[in-house]
Amino acid sequence: MQKPIRPSDVCAAPAARVLVPDSGTKTGVSVLGECLNEGKAFVVHVDVDVTDAHLWSLEGAGHFGPNAFTRTTTDQLAVTGILSGGEGDGMFVARLDDAANITSIDQYFGCDSALNISPTAIVASASNGLTVAGGSSAQGRAFFARINEDGAVGFIT
Repeated sequence: MQKPIRPSDVCAAPAARVLVPDSGTKTGVSVLGECLNEGKAFVVHVDVDVTDAHLWSLEGAGHFGPNAFTRTTTDQLAVTGILSGGEGDGMFVARLDDAANITSIDQYFGCDSALNISPTAIVASASNGLTVAGGSSAQGRAFFARINEDGAVGFIT
């Protein structure tokens, strides 16, 4: 049996951020984290042993790490977190299948009144959408947004 990839194999400084239990009757967990100062994130699925590991990034990301998760109405894993890079400081929302493969990932950036946005919570909403809440630390503001299933922003307050 081939040895699975571990975060330390691909990250100089892996930092676990979120622990997600498997859905249904499965008994494992997924560990999501970031590669500090590398603009990459990882997800490792753990059962009795480490069974699978994935590393992903968004082009141009300088900082990229998960903050919160939920299960969608179709039982996909949805993850949100912070990113920084060429377009500024923003957030991402990714959906992963049961094998921890990304099925979609979208990035979102602030506006003139909220230059940096940092999500802190995500919950499943109607029609397989997601509701994300967080803040803008530099401007002392909060936000509340609906992300539709296709990644479009339904509303933001």
